[in-house]
Amino acid sequence: MKLDREVFDQAAFADDSKYNYLLCKLHFYQTQERSPELVRQNEDLAERYHIEQFPTVVVLSPDGREVGRLGYIPGGVDKFAGAVNKLLANSRSSSP
Repeated sequence: MKLDREVFDQAAFADDSKYNYLLCKLHFYQTQERSPELVRQNEDLAERYHIEQFPTVVVLSPDGREVGRLGYIPGGVDKFAGAVNKLLANSRSSSP
């Protein structure tokens, strides 16, 4: 929830013209009623990406290859975006 409040829900993060990535956010709410289809979809994705704790941010390349993972990063939008951009830069420099 802190990651949502401090990063994803901020206007600065919504201005995606500054970033070279696309966010797909999945919630695994325990307190809200969810359809069986949504529960099944979330369980499948959690298994596929080996999600064991929350929040887990899985950064993927355009071809679906995992670039890296992040959790909660204090410091707001700029710190979070910097960490994602660092993962992306490292993946580009280590690509063949």
